[in-house]
Amino acid sequence: MSQKIRSHALVMRSVLLASAASLLLTNVAAAQSAHHNFNIPSQDAVTALQAFAKQSGRQVLFPYDAAAGHQTPPINGDLDDVNVLRRLAQAAGLTVVGDDGRTVTLRPVGPTSLQESGPAPATAVDEVVVTAQKRAQPIQDVPISIVALNGQTLAERHITRLDDLAAVVPGLAIKDNGGFETRIALQGVANTFGSWPLVGLYIDEASVTSLIDMQLDPSTVDLKRVEVLRGPQGTLYGEGSTGGTVRFITNDPDLTAFSASTDVAASETQGGGPSERVDAVLNMPLIADTLGIRMVGTFDHEAGWINQPAADRKDFNSQDLTDLRLKALWLPTSDLTISALVNIHRSNGSQNTGENANGDYIQRLNQTTTPSQDDYDNIYNLTASYNFSGVKLLSTTTYLNQDRVQKNYGYVLPLLGPPSTATPYDVLKPFYSRTSSIFTEEVRLSSNNTGPLQWTIGDLYKNQSFSNYNTFYFGQPGPVGTPLGSLYIVPSKAESDSDSIFGDVSYKVADRLTLGVGARYFEDQQHFTDSSGNVQSGDFHAFDPRFYADYKVNSELNIYGSAANGFRSGGFNNLNQPRYNPESIWTYQLGEKSSLFDRTLTTDVSLFFSDYKNYQVAGLVTPPGGGAFNITSNAGDADISGVNWSLNWRLPQGWSVGLSGDYIYSRFYAIRAQDASYIVGDHLDLIPKYGIDVSIARDFRVGETDYSARLDYSQQGPETYRKTSETTGGTKIRSAFRTTQPGRGRGRSAFEFMPRTSEGIGQTLGPRNPNWA
Repeated sequence: MSQKIRSHALVMRSVLLASAASLLLTNVAAAQSAHHNFNIPSQDAVTALQAFAKQSGRQVLFPYDAAAGHQTPPINGDLDDVNVLRRLAQAAGLTVVGDDGRTVTLRPVGPTSLQESGPAPATAVDEVVVTAQKRAQPIQDVPISIVALNGQTLAERHITRLDDLAAVVPGLAIKDNGGFETRIALQGVANTFGSWPLVGLYIDEASVTSLIDMQLDPSTVDLKRVEVLRGPQGTLYGEGSTGGTVRFITNDPDLTAFSASTDVAASETQGGGPSERVDAVLNMPLIADTLGIRMVGTFDHEAGWINQPAADRKDFNSQDLTDLRLKALWLPTSDLTISALVNIHRSNGSQNTGENANGDYIQRLNQTTTPSQDDYDNIYNLTASYNFSGVKLLSTTTYLNQDRVQKNYGYVLPLLGPPSTATPYDVLKPFYSRTSSIFTEEVRLSSNNTGPLQWTIGDLYKNQSFSNYNTFYFGQPGPVGTPLGSLYIVPSKAESDSDSIFGDVSYKVADRLTLGVGARYFEDQQHFTDSSGNVQSGDFHAFDPRFYADYKVNSELNIYGSAANGFRSGGFNNLNQPRYNPESIWTYQLGEKSSLFDRTLTTDVSLFFSDYKNYQVAGLVTPPGGGAFNITSNAGDADISGVNWSLNWRLPQGWSVGLSGDYIYSRFYAIRAQDASYIVGDHLDLIPKYGIDVSIARDFRVGETDYSARLDYSQQGPETYRKTSETTGGTKIRSAFRTTQPGRGRGRSAFEFMPRTSEGIGQTLGPRNPNWA
């Protein structure tokens, strides 16, 4: 860690700790409205509502039978009574029908019974509480374009891993190569060059953002919700959130009761074989209301669909995935919360690319080897928070270790010349390994009340080290038995030591208008050792502001707008070529969120425009001695514009309809490199032009059993990868490591009819196609 970065980090931590000590001694920032100091652990809804009544001094009337069996989230701190009651009622499946300030009356919100006479009224759309701005808020009050999916929705839509989210979240695109290489694109930000990520990834408070193509694939089993925040989100979430942030919020241990559950599913892969999946959850309170653990395990066998005639193998790209998550929660006092998380992920499979139109793997350099790849990830996190009077101090420490090995990976590579005449070359990698270790420490102070002033300040330190060991053969294919030629060995390693100071403050200047501003200052010192042993070092820095406003037209309609700057750090090239600098993107957004007809209809529509500067592109270098190789440089500028929308409508008789989608247009308007891999007018890579998701569901009751029937359909439009353009006038376009992939529409549909119990979704059987991703 450089002395400059260390000094900034120590100063910031000293300021935060001194502020916390001052708060403890002076008891400042008291709550601004009717509130109490709540300590309600996650437990059965009946017990939780009784605890609310006792701690708030209010009488709560509700049907015990309707609330029994529901689980409520833990609630701790100096909080507003109304918001706490709303969260508890929502978790219990109840709604407030009366409140005179002393007595609150709740009634059930649930499916329609077919045995009841007369038309059943429409129920309200569930209100989702998110923590996108580092504090709990109803999603309709957050001035961000955001999608939140709760645990029930994840189960009903069969969203079991990261790439499943792309089918239901407008603007999100995932490029996955069997787990070894995972790239995330969001709201048109999807650069394929450079080392550092473009979309942030979090599990609870743990930052697990890795390299651009080594992003994790977290399990969605036993989650409270997934939050997808369209970007930039650099102010609160730091480097890597240029396009946005995806947050996986796990369930806390229940400190009141032992529980266990399993779910078994089977499916058939189109063009392949059967797949099986087993999920299990075990909850154990160790000390009642004080200490408990929760274990979640998944084993998933995904059948392959690519055949290899040369080796007499069928469906060789199957994947076996094992994921284990252990979470512990300790509440030693009413104000202190300590949680620990361990997540172990193992995946063994093969590449999901390289097949021909018949589904057969295309052998490279006429070898009969079978590609395989392994993905090992370990996550360790410790988070502690303390609630002062109106202020919360949080510290979170995370260590992430990744090991990925790829064997016998092959692909085709056209080099030098216009696309119509480029000579194809085969590449075969007999062994390729990538390892990374990432340590992060964040200290944060934030307001914890319902007053007009809300704020957050913090410091994030991050140390990252990466190493690659790449071996490959290169040449034109010949007959079986042709010698492979020279084996190229290309090792490299890099280290990044960064620190950032950030803050965000908003103020409700009137009953309906809230204004906010945030900023983050980032410093990064990097060391890079290339394949020749040359060492390069340098510093990168960025200042990224955010401005936003939220206006409540009335109780049903919010209008918000924002302007935010995002960044991505720079890096180094091989053979002492010039380094490339950080990217910068300004995004301007205008949106509306509405809750109409007693919350039976909710809408969320946003328009955005992004100006992308210093886009990192690949160019060709031809040394005086001959040959050619790629370097990355800041040679492009682009703009991105589009619209995101979602609509959820609860109709009478238990019907519900959902409609969401997006449209994105992108283009380069400046290229400043003679031999860049793009020209002006090219579209940006890996950005589907549009997406649409439609769902229709019906909840009903037959006898004593609740059922749900639903129909889902989603489709993403065509996208390009490393698009090749040709110009008129005989201009020759030269590119290195350029491939062309035609845009493809991607869709999925499913119909399901399943029993639902008070414990959750029962076992389901249905189709699964890995090509949906």
